[in-house]
Order: sequence, then C-alpha cells, then structure tokens
Amino acid sequence: MKKKLLMIIAAAVVFMGLGLVFKQVMPKKEVGSKELTITITDTVEGKELYSKTIKTDALTLGELLDEREDLEAVLVDSDFGRFLISLLGVEGAEDYSTYWLYGSPNNKACKEAGYCTGADDLPIYDGDEFNFTFHAGQ
Repeated sequence: MKKKLLMIIAAAVVFMGLGLVFKQVMPKKEVGSKELTITITDTVEGKELYSKTIKTDALTLGELLDEREDLEAVLVDSDFGRFLISLLGVEGAEDYSTYWLYGSPNNKACKEAGYCTGADDLPIYDGDEFNFTFHAGQ
C-alpha cells in the first residue's frame, strides 16, 4: 500500500515537472493590440501584391489570416494543422508545383525555432514582420 502511494506521488511529481517544462518551452502569446507588417509577393509573376502595416488583436498568425478578409486567405486542414493554399486569390496548385511559404525576420518564436511553425501555433507580437511568398517548382 505504501509502495503504491509513493509511486502515485512520484508520478504526480513527474507530470507536474513536465507541465512546468512545457509551459516554459512553449512560446508565450501576446494579448492585446499589435501592429504588424505584412508583405505578400508572387515570385512566379515577379510582383509585390501587398505591403501594409496592420493592427490586430489576434494571438496567432492563423487567427490573423482568418480575421483579415482583405488578405483572402484560404487555409485547409491537414495532418499537420491548417495549410495555407491561397492568398489574395492566388492559389497554389494541388500537385504543389506552385505553393505559398511564409517567414519572419523578427518574430521571436520563428527565430528561436529557426523556422516559423504552423500558422495556428505561431504566436504573433507587436512589431512582427511577416513575408508571404508564392513559389513555383521544387
């Protein structure tokens, strides 16, 4: 009985420790109004399609893309989260011969990871810059 109780307590301590580590590792979301710069470029046609500084209360890039009707963002569900397939009416091909990528030179989470994660998991911060580029080929 005593051994069982010790095992339960030990398991609880391990789970609490993992929870604390997880909380520290996960990027923090910034609540409130933020100002971001969004640039959208079609490298296939060689045109800049959009470049604006916008205000948002969104917590993640996915929320921002959902709320900004002027971006005409289309994201579809995949096994890895939602996937960006279209912006401003420019749609990637089903065979991925054309596709959208995004990145940020200054987003804290992107810099820490070395890449930007999925839009729904990517926290956004005041002053962030995001670059969306439409590409062709592999």
